Amino acid sequence: MSAILLSKGPVVTPSAIQKNGPHYLRHVSKKQFMNAATKLHQMNLGILVNLTSAVFVKKTPAEAKLMEEHYKDLCTMDQYIDRYFQPLPRIISSYLREKLVAMGLMEKMLY
Repeated sequence: MSAILLSKGPVVTPSAIQKNGPHYLRHVSKKQFMNAATKLHQMNLGILVNLTSAVFVKKTPAEAKLMEEHYKDLCTMDQYIDRYFQPLPRIISSYLREKLVAMGLMEKMLY
C-alpha cells in the first residue's frame, strides 16, 4: 500500500509502479495493486476507478491530512505531500489524464 501512497503524482496505475516505482516494488502484479488500492479506497485515502485499467486517485494532501491516523505506518504526511505534487509519470496517458479531469477526479493543473 505504501507503494501507491509514495508513487509520483496524484494518480497511480499498476504499470506506473512497475515502470517508475522503486526497484524492489517493480514486480507488483495487477492483482496485488488491486488488493492494495481496494484497501486504501476502503480507508478513504483515494478513489479506485476502472477505466482502460485500474487507476487509483489519491486524496489531496488536505483531505489526506484528515485521514493521517489511517496511514501513519505507511508513510509520513511530508512524504505524501512531496510525492503527490511530483509530476505524473509519462506512462499515465494523456487520454487517461483527460478522462480523470472530465470526471472531476483530477485537476488539470496537476499535470
